[in-house]
Amino acid sequence: MNHLIYNPDLETKTNSESTIIVATHPKFTDITENVISSEFSSPEFNSLENFSPEYSSQNINNNYSKDIGYLAAPEIISDDASFSQVTSPQEKLEFRDKKPIVAVKAIKNSSFVESDRKLEATINTAVPETENKPSFSNKAIEIKAKMTSDFKLLKVGIKLSGSNAIVSILVNVKQDNSQDINLGEWLLPYNEVIKILKLNVTNLTDGKFKLIAPGFVTYVDQKQIRKDSQLGLVFSITDLQKLFNINAKFDNKNNIIVLEVPWLKQEKKETSQTNKNYTIPPRYVPKNSVNTFTTTIPLNNRSINHLTKSEITSGLSFGDTQNTTFDVNAIFPLNSQITESLTKNNIFTVEQTGDYLQLETVRKTNQSIINIKEPKTLIGTQIQLSLIASCALPGTNPESLCSYTPSLITEQNSLNPQTLFPTKFLQPAKFGEVVTPESLDTIKQPGFQLGKNGQQIGLDLLFPNVGSSFGNTQSNKTAVARNERLENTPAGFYSTVRQVVKVNDREAVIGRTVRGFGLVLDDKNILLNTALQLSHLILPDVEPEITGGANPPNKNINRNLFFAANNAWIPANSFTIYHAGIGRAETPKKKLTDIRQAAAANFESMWFGFSPVTKRTFTSTSRYELTSPSRVINSEGAEGDSNSNIDFLSTFNGQNFSTQTLNNFYSQIYLTMFNQDANFISSSQFTEKTNYVPHLTIGGNITGTEDIFRYYGGIIAGDNINAYFGLGYTKNTLSGLTYSVAGIAYTNPDYDYYSNVRASISKKVNLSKNSHLLLSTGLNYAFDRDTNIGGIIFNSPINSVTLGARANLGNVSFGLLNYFGGILPDSIKNTLRTDLTIKFNNNFILSGYYTPINESLSRSRYGMEAKFKLGEKKNSPILSFSWNNNEYKLGTDSGNNNLGVGNNIFTLFLKGNF
Repeated sequence: MNHLIYNPDLETKTNSESTIIVATHPKFTDITENVISSEFSSPEFNSLENFSPEYSSQNINNNYSKDIGYLAAPEIISDDASFSQVTSPQEKLEFRDKKPIVAVKAIKNSSFVESDRKLEATINTAVPETENKPSFSNKAIEIKAKMTSDFKLLKVGIKLSGSNAIVSILVNVKQDNSQDINLGEWLLPYNEVIKILKLNVTNLTDGKFKLIAPGFVTYVDQKQIRKDSQLGLVFSITDLQKLFNINAKFDNKNNIIVLEVPWLKQEKKETSQTNKNYTIPPRYVPKNSVNTFTTTIPLNNRSINHLTKSEITSGLSFGDTQNTTFDVNAIFPLNSQITESLTKNNIFTVEQTGDYLQLETVRKTNQSIINIKEPKTLIGTQIQLSLIASCALPGTNPESLCSYTPSLITEQNSLNPQTLFPTKFLQPAKFGEVVTPESLDTIKQPGFQLGKNGQQIGLDLLFPNVGSSFGNTQSNKTAVARNERLENTPAGFYSTVRQVVKVNDREAVIGRTVRGFGLVLDDKNILLNTALQLSHLILPDVEPEITGGANPPNKNINRNLFFAANNAWIPANSFTIYHAGIGRAETPKKKLTDIRQAAAANFESMWFGFSPVTKRTFTSTSRYELTSPSRVINSEGAEGDSNSNIDFLSTFNGQNFSTQTLNNFYSQIYLTMFNQDANFISSSQFTEKTNYVPHLTIGGNITGTEDIFRYYGGIIAGDNINAYFGLGYTKNTLSGLTYSVAGIAYTNPDYDYYSNVRASISKKVNLSKNSHLLLSTGLNYAFDRDTNIGGIIFNSPINSVTLGARANLGNVSFGLLNYFGGILPDSIKNTLRTDLTIKFNNNFILSGYYTPINESLSRSRYGMEAKFKLGEKKNSPILSFSWNNNEYKLGTDSGNNNLGVGNNIFTLFLKGNF
């Protein structure tokens, strides 16, 4: 019998690592702009490879582990089918000054942009209406003031106490019959109040919005805002006093409302001190004036920027042999803002801060159970013997009869179900026991008899399974069943990000700090991980240092600085407790004629968090299931005394007792052969349980326009401390040739974290404006992966040599990928994979794959995915449905028949922003 009980891997597993980001050339600009935009469709909806079984059908979190590649090499991005192919002007990689925002007077606003013009020391008093106007429906607004004929529109001036600036606005005024001024009931336009008070507004998910000014923060419920039929959203003078502690008075002579704002007094004191060091003190920057390229930051297996919106991706995964699992991955921005400043010594600083809440499910348990029921015909035997003669043993009476065989009887209830071998024998009598006359008379009856009145003399041994053959009278086909049970557990994390960019006339520096606190429920290390997370409270924020000078800052920042920051080594599928890094890049002194003239940037960082470690166990059991009564094949027997031809020899304690020498003997000898139908049932169970352990890593990179060199090392603190060190280099040329080589070595390699080397080469050939061909080859070699699980070797293939080609012809993409088996040890078997993607319109994409050649024991044969965009807007929800057909080969049975089982896995995902 040759059973291959279980092969745990359906597809190849490789070491997880962050995606390398390489700066792109001008001819790839449009592609890169789509990638860095905060509004683009996330990667899991853009690539055929991303919905193959090893990702989408198993775990939505694997999809998000790929989101870290938001700035992946252009050759890869250009292969993807995307719902969005048009880049808005705001998403250009070059930073350009925005048009001035106008309140009463035109005031120029400096922001994080590239410009040859000097920074102007002006304060932006205007707030864009699109940023500060809360987005809620009219139904949610409680109209507190009844609008009657007592109200009338007046044009008045409004100013802040202590300021000479007067703004002319329309107000709705209520006066009683005495013509006395009822100032508390006067209604002021919402937008004008926001502008005058210089409030920054952030919409929150709980129906409130956050109002921020220097020295002042408050939260206002949407229902507290009034609505006027003529002015729209309004504040009354009474509302200003209740909500903001602002007192107001009316200068009747000059027709001016004067507002006394308490926090402005403190701001003036602070400003007077701050202005000693600043030409432009720190001030808020309108979000729509900053490019997302400069604010993109990796955060827990996804990327965020200052425009990131709340996003929820939820899905179901189910199959004919897999239980239904619910998956969710959501992010909720709680706060995000950007400030800018210019010091007296010409250092321009942009600071980005944000708070984010992430909720998701992660895989906790993956259990596969395989049951094999093989029909068998069992051959059994029953041996029955006894020998009685005159007693010749010392101390016995020669006139009596004694037993010359041990008394042993098979206990039929003691048969081992795994083998049907007896495990217990009864011994009702001893060798040499005196036989009673009643037992002797019974024994002499025809057929095998043990005795009478409780006396049992002789051997009665039953062996139901002394041999077997494949098949039986009921079936000659082996039945195979495979079931998979997946269990997820919730995880939640609160993270804060802070990025500081400083610029002088020669260079720019970047400092990035990410702090996180959260937990994975039902994790055995939850107490340890929670305690370790408190460490980020004492660890410092990164403050990049740069020297000032007499020359104004050069805001033509080297884009490689941002690429380098996002090339920091961050372990995949991990959660961040603390990440701090600093980078530096020279600023081009003049306009570049060739992008390759841009200097390389460097970035060094430390990351601390916790990463998944999976423990695997394997158990197997087998048993026989009898399905028919026994059938006698042959039965022979004889019994008698000295007048018969029986010749019997019994040996006990080295003494021989024979019918040839014993007197008055009587012997029984019976042997029966029989068979019966049975099923041999073997079950194997492979269980993977994932927990999260502390993980510390330190690394850096040097990122140029065409290449990147990355180095890193770290320690994974699982049951066995596993230290590692890795290097990687990638080159991306103007001719479309890309090659890379990387390697990582572990001190205590296991099934997931093991030493390996990787290399790849690809060449892009442009066929037309909208068409190109991509040729590629790659190698992956793992040389110390531990595949011993519970004393059993699971030699899952991991090594590979590949050759691929992909043709992108407008809205159609076709690819071929071939694995060459046998070149490397433990390599993936010969496999040819084909895939096809068709973009029918901006709202529907259909993809599919098929493997005409696949010699792997466990394989995915074919599948498809349909993606629907539910709307015409860029951020409209996306619905994805995929189906994969998988096959598992399980060796052969004792009849030399191939064993295998297939299953179908279905996934349904819905992704939406709000």
